[in-house]
Amino acid sequence: NDSAVGERAMCSVPKASGAAAPAPPAADLHPQLAPITGLVGVWLGSGSGKYPTITDFKYQEELTISHVGKPFLEFSQRTWNPSTNAPMHRETGFLSVKPDGKSVTMVVCDPTGNTQVYEGTVEASEAKTVVQLATTNVGLTSACKKVNGLKRTFTVTDDETLSYVVDMDAVGCPMQEHLRAQLSKNVPVGISVAEAKERLKEFDVILDVREAEDVAAVPQLPNSILIPLGKTVSAVPKGLLPFDAKKDTKVLVVCATGRRSAIAVDQLRKGGFPNTVSLNGGLTEWNK
Repeated sequence: NDSAVGERAMCSVPKASGAAAPAPPAADLHPQLAPITGLVGVWLGSGSGKYPTITDFKYQEELTISHVGKPFLEFSQRTWNPSTNAPMHRETGFLSVKPDGKSVTMVVCDPTGNTQVYEGTVEASEAKTVVQLATTNVGLTSACKKVNGLKRTFTVTDDETLSYVVDMDAVGCPMQEHLRAQLSKNVPVGISVAEAKERLKEFDVILDVREAEDVAAVPQLPNSILIPLGKTVSAVPKGLLPFDAKKDTKVLVVCATGRRSAIAVDQLRKGGFPNTVSLNGGLTEWNK
């Protein structure tokens, strides 16, 4: 019978060898997702939160939206305190478009066990994509506060900016704004020496994160600022860097080989400098 076949099939599965699962092959975006193609990418930026029962707060965010060739997008979001880099909130989920090309569904889950099922619409044009969603069901574990419903609006504009607003009906308060953020599509962590030399005049800041003794052996690039990696990492959350954290501030970070500069880029992006890149290969490659 079917159950017996199923049991034999399960018993015949080979035991795991301990090797990592193979990476899935690259896939084309499913045509059903065409209206929300603009959401795909890694997004970085900042946001703010408020609600009658809590103190207003700010956060930094990384939102990753990807696909595997199936008719859905998967996303993972994490936020952290911009002053301390301490983690704040995480959530993951899936977003899909119905065959009519106008209706969307979304499922979201966070670590406390708050699960949300959304239905909504998408309007896409050359200038922007707007996705509007409202919950049809909210599931809660015993660890969650009472949440009755949520609404989310995502807007992606042609300059690769993603903004969103989250409204919430919870803990006895009526539906009202809870979160608002603006994110920019992430740039690669590193760029080649050739690209850096071509774009050098574009950068507002050239940050050298080597130690003083390294500079004695290999001089700094002209007009660069020397702040060793350790001091850079500690200065970011305190806002003590000698340049302003602005969305459009372009920073090139350099070191000897590109390893320390990549670490600095991660910290700077978390600290409010989304347009920060590392010099691949460092000054070793630059001086060849």
